[in-house]
This record gives sequence, C-alpha cells and structure tokens, in this order.
Amino acid sequence: MDYETARDSWSLTFKDNMASDSQRTDGARPAHASPGWNPFVYRPVIEGLQDDLFPLPSGGGKKIAF
Repeated sequence: MDYETARDSWSLTFKDNMASDSQRTDGARPAHASPGWNPFVYRPVIEGLQDDLFPLPSGGGKKIAF
C-alpha cells in the first residue's frame, strides 16, 4: 500500500467522513488487515482517535479515603 497516494485520494473522496488523515498502520501484516489481526498496530491508533475526538469525561465528585 502506498500511504501517501492513498491518503491523498481518501482525503479528497471521503473528506466529509474522515476523522483524521494523519494516522498510519505501519507494520500491519497483511497491509490491509483488520484490527483483529493486528491489535498492537491498531490499538494505539484507535486510542489516539478516541482521546482526540471522544474524550472520556474527567473530574467528578471529591473522593475521601478513610
């Protein structure tokens, strides 16, 4: 897979539906494999997108240890 030409094409074709065009899955085998086949490649990418786009709420009530 040629990431540079693919990213450019996808950015134009799917611009309204792309969350990010800067993520890469280098090291995935085969190159088109799903996250289930390459969890150690995809997990950091997915976690980064989740943190950027859908962060978990923070804060909450005060906690006191007894």
